[in-house]
Amino acid sequence: EEDKQTLLNDVQWQQLKTDGYTLLDDPLKDEMVVNIIHGYIRQNFNQNAVERGLIKMIINYYNARYNPEIYIEILLNDKEETIQYFLIPRNYLSLSVLLSTRMESDGNQIEFDITKISLENMHNILRYLGHHKGVEPGAIAKPIRSSRIDTVVDDEWDAEYVNKMNKKAIFQVILAANYLDCPSLLHLGTAKIATLIKGKSPEEIKNILADNGNDDGKDEEKDATKDTEQAEDQEMMDNNNTSTKPHNNEDEEDQKQTAQNEASMSNNNDQNDEDVVMGNGSSCHMK
Repeated sequence: EEDKQTLLNDVQWQQLKTDGYTLLDDPLKDEMVVNIIHGYIRQNFNQNAVERGLIKMIINYYNARYNPEIYIEILLNDKEETIQYFLIPRNYLSLSVLLSTRMESDGNQIEFDITKISLENMHNILRYLGHHKGVEPGAIAKPIRSSRIDTVVDDEWDAEYVNKMNKKAIFQVILAANYLDCPSLLHLGTAKIATLIKGKSPEEIKNILADNGNDDGKDEEKDATKDTEQAEDQEMMDNNNTSTKPHNNEDEEDQKQTAQNEASMSNNNDQNDEDVVMGNGSSCHMK
């Protein structure tokens, strides 16, 4: 439900509904607009026709304004300059311990340096928080038993979220989640990496963890190929198991003869490799 004290344009409202956060304009641009309008009035009309303060009030009224009890700004700075202003509901930050703590101590603005979290990474973090809206997602079972992340997580959105990233972006999200103390996102990122290395050789794992960022989503194609191969292997095993069942009298006689031969060999040599060693140290022979 839209808050009546919050003034956003249509694009900002749409982004807030879609991604759970939105972007705010640089407030310094408002002052530039005020100066332009005031200069135009001064040149073409009486200098005192419209008070400068009134112009500023009109611009401020129609520009983005928000209810500080519901929303909070997150500023991303590059040295002394703010390069991006974000707006997100306060309750969405509860999944991050650091953001929750900073929200209580920093007032209406939380500032981060770009050396801590990059611009792209901040978008990824806020998109995750915006989707879950402060609700802790289901825990990811360990150990990871599949090479497909969509079979590991409860929320299909989480799988799509990490599948769209290359390895480098995933590693950056993991580092940011650890810095922000956001356990659910940290577990999601590490689970995705676990699916990529599952069943791989040490050399393959080394290449995956090299973090070259040049996979361009090809890992997902490899995962799909691997799952198909596993399904084919399982089908082949099922067929082999089926083929061992007697289909006719001739096959049945062959199986009986084989069993008799094995029994004879076991009786002649207690140390034969076909013996099955029992828990009490005795041997169980086929009879």
